[in-house]
Amino acid sequence: MIHKGYILGNAVAFTDIADLNYLPLRRQGEIAHKSPPSAEHSLGYVLNLTSFGFERLINKPAQQQPGANPRSYADRRRKIRNTPDSRFEIASLTKPFTAAAILKLQEQRKLRTSDRIDRYIGPLNPPKDFATIHHLALHQAGLSVRGTELPGYTREDFLQGVRTTPAESKPGDKYRYTNLGYSVLAAIIEMTSGTPYNDYVRNHILLPLGLREAYFRDETVPGLALGYQKAPDDPEPFTGAPLAWGSHGPGGMMISVPGLHMAFKGLRSGKVRSRESVEIMFHPWPEGGTAGT
Repeated sequence: MIHKGYILGNAVAFTDIADLNYLPLRRQGEIAHKSPPSAEHSLGYVLNLTSFGFERLINKPAQQQPGANPRSYADRRRKIRNTPDSRFEIASLTKPFTAAAILKLQEQRKLRTSDRIDRYIGPLNPPKDFATIHHLALHQAGLSVRGTELPGYTREDFLQGVRTTPAESKPGDKYRYTNLGYSVLAAIIEMTSGTPYNDYVRNHILLPLGLREAYFRDETVPGLALGYQKAPDDPEPFTGAPLAWGSHGPGGMMISVPGLHMAFKGLRSGKVRSRESVEIMFHPWPEGGTAGT
């Protein structure tokens, strides 16, 4: 099997944007960690969003949305409905922005995707010492056994956990979707750029794409659509955990639907990266194994 490069190997097939804010964040995570769709399916959901109903929120005001129901509320208790300006936590759709930042750093000659990651995060025991940035981006590094929980309150705590936890597989031998690899990429972004992950992604990816209204979880987010937990007839707002290091890189971005649509069109067009980086991002790299948390 193959998947389409750094960006579409991370695709999340949202079924209906009106339901997105109603899912508990942990449920969003479950969706994100299902087996990745085919390359064609990913292209449809991620790059041609308007073909799958996203155009309702992109082009129509809230009062014109068909089939209005309680799930279209940004804030159900206050009866505030979603609009094109509503911002959603996009969970694992943050990952393509992390991948784009890595490729931007390669263009700036601050790293190479062929670099072994121990060059940046410190010594690793075999077989993890052969893991590269490229393996991380493709979910093929095999850095930890499925289900392993690592400390994540600081970057160093997280990286120490990465260094000491047993490997699951040899780098490149197996595909398994994980958040861990993208948290390591976020750490590498900070180490090589000399700036916090959020700042680098905002200044070098989001702003050049025209996204001035994209945010991260620990920031004040205007127009944020609340997530909920418990049953639909008795919802309870889900505030989410602080953006600890286990969440930097793989998730935590807040953006509107039109903004997300514009972002992926921009990433594909080469607006913020060289054509070579675009090719890397969409190249059909080999895939093996199965997805999981």
